Amino acid sequence: MTDIDSRPNNAYIVGERVWLRLPTEEDAFGDWYDWFNDEEVSRYTDWRKPNTPENQVEFVRSRVNNGDDIVLAVIESETDKHIGIVSLSKINWLHRFGDIALIVGDPVARQKAVLGLEAFTLMLRFAFLKLNLLNVKGGYVSGQKHSESILKALRFSEAGRVEDLFCIDGEMCDHVLVQLKQADWLARNKDPDQDG
Repeated sequence: MTDIDSRPNNAYIVGERVWLRLPTEEDAFGDWYDWFNDEEVSRYTDWRKPNTPENQVEFVRSRVNNGDDIVLAVIESETDKHIGIVSLSKINWLHRFGDIALIVGDPVARQKAVLGLEAFTLMLRFAFLKLNLLNVKGGYVSGQKHSESILKALRFSEAGRVEDLFCIDGEMCDHVLVQLKQADWLARNKDPDQDG
């Protein structure tokens, strides 16, 4: 982790290759809104119409101020470029679980799998150590290889599968549900400065 004196401005969580901060309305007018106009990014989302900066600003205003969602911009350390969004959403504070998701929208950054992996790792560490969540849930569409490989690398276990739920490019695909328990994560991360 990074020394507090060397943290980038507005950084909330700092890793080696990426750092996380609150997204801004300025981000919405940057490249962010256009990620959802990219067929590769939108293929596995529910987004089905052209996106605009105004739509993205509306998202920022609704999600950033929602007490049950934590949405953070992923910034590549080397370039200080906004490359993606990582979130914990639908947090259930009583039962201590939430849903994790990641979108790496920048096409160059998408080719560097380690950036998405680190963003996910930082958010998991935050979820289990700072928020004290007991479970983090996630999911991916069968055939969504990038998401599947990151979740497997972080040792999420398959919790279930809804068959033929999504129609992607004319092919029916399953929704694979995964989870990671705080106890399992902590057992692999006895040193709080180590993630895995």
